Amino acid sequence: MVLKFKDEIVADKVSIIEAYNNEFHHLLAQDMDKALAQCQEIKTLCESIGYRKGVLDAELNQGWYHLWRCEFEHAFPLFKDLPEQYKAIGDDFGYLKSVNSLGAIHMDMGNYDSALPYFFNSLKLARNKNEKEREASVLANLGLLYDAMDRIEEAYDHFSEALNIPELNDTGFYTASKCIALYNIKKQEWKIAASYLEKAINMARKKKNYHFESELLVTRGTLYQNQNMNQAAEACFTQGLEISRKLGNKKIETEHLYELGCLALEEKKSELATTYFDQVMAMAEKKELGGLICKSYKKLSDVYEHKKDYRNALAYLKKFNKVEKDYDLKKAELKLQSLSFEHDLEKKQQQAEIYQLKNIELEKANQKILQLANHDNLTGLPNRRLFMEHLSAATKTADRHGTKIALLFIDLDNFKPVNDQFGHIAGDRLLKDVSERLSGGLRKSDMVARFGGDEFVILIPDLCSSDDLQATGGKIIELMQEKFIVGGGMHQLGTSVGISIYPDHGRDVDDLLAKADIAMYTAKVSGKNAYVMCDC
Repeated sequence: MVLKFKDEIVADKVSIIEAYNNEFHHLLAQDMDKALAQCQEIKTLCESIGYRKGVLDAELNQGWYHLWRCEFEHAFPLFKDLPEQYKAIGDDFGYLKSVNSLGAIHMDMGNYDSALPYFFNSLKLARNKNEKEREASVLANLGLLYDAMDRIEEAYDHFSEALNIPELNDTGFYTASKCIALYNIKKQEWKIAASYLEKAINMARKKKNYHFESELLVTRGTLYQNQNMNQAAEACFTQGLEISRKLGNKKIETEHLYELGCLALEEKKSELATTYFDQVMAMAEKKELGGLICKSYKKLSDVYEHKKDYRNALAYLKKFNKVEKDYDLKKAELKLQSLSFEHDLEKKQQQAEIYQLKNIELEKANQKILQLANHDNLTGLPNRRLFMEHLSAATKTADRHGTKIALLFIDLDNFKPVNDQFGHIAGDRLLKDVSERLSGGLRKSDMVARFGGDEFVILIPDLCSSDDLQATGGKIIELMQEKFIVGGGMHQLGTSVGISIYPDHGRDVDDLLAKADIAMYTAKVSGKNAYVMCDC
């Protein structure tokens, strides 16, 4: 079988396959059904020549086709096993894309708690592999997720960071630009919002990306509507409606119809508003777009109330209340479906552990899972769980040898202003720098862990004397007094340290930790940037 790509006959079938798979999202934005047909043809070709990577890429692309159409029941089976399959053939880039895709489907299904770990894992992988395009794409997805969770400032930070990466792909650029525009619309920064939209729409038109052109026109119409420029808003929604109909993207078509209905209602054109909302209802019910169904019933109730037809207004309001409950149940079902999928993965992992001695790749996978379970995702330091295991073991060793253990509970001073002024991303980077500085300033036998937020704990398992302990406390204070680079400038941190000793201050590990915490608090209220020994 020989395929034609960009009007040239290519002899190398693998090169043809790679070119088609790489072009899939661009074609999907122009003609969804054509993109799917091409994807299926490519998959058949890959199977015929035994090109496993091409098969997996085609399945990943098919999953995105169904995801764009909100067909989760078709997307899930295609996505769910891809990470392990990519890993089995040693395709790190494919593994990274598939993990990101799992985050995307969980996000679209409303299961945000399950989406976050996938995106965090994908971001970490991208940075470790120096895959800038993937890093930017994941940052844009995290922005979308935080936006859906109403964590607006964090969403803005991630979108901004994505846009600052030159390798950001087109999809990430359109998404980040649209959402930053919406952020500025909420703040009534009209010119800034218009600037982001102008660049993104011009690029979408230049590249004939009809999907995102239509989606961006919804946002531009929203911008005009917020400025009371209703005629310009209507023109945007109408133009976007025409594009989405030609493309066959029913979800975006429905969004444009809904916005046109809202605009007509605002202008007291009740009959026209009813027409638009009826179309929205018909399409939303067909595509099971529960959110739009709810909003449309509410708007139809408003339409009839405006017409003083209170009987119909009440009828639609009752429908709204009923459908809203059904929609909440539907969302709950989707979350259960995705959680069930997580459970299936866990069962597969448990089964795989049985054969770990026979399969070195599975052994590596188990080690990664253990790493994630016992270490802080941000800094890579041991987490509370691993630290407490080491502390418990250290107390037993101390009892056997008649030695002592020291615990140093550390809380950073002046950390909150970094988050407030520069955002959470800058704060996260500062925490990484702190963890590296602490780790580098201790002995190999000592252990430093992050307990969360800006709290760190150090375990000194073989304490020789109180003089050594005071020297360590002083060294930590000095390490933290050296300025850190934050937001292109220098920032002065400090630290408050509380110290407890085993067995002098107790034999219960939880009690010992609590006493170190109390001593740390004493240091903080006494002026900060100091260490205090437990006096109990």
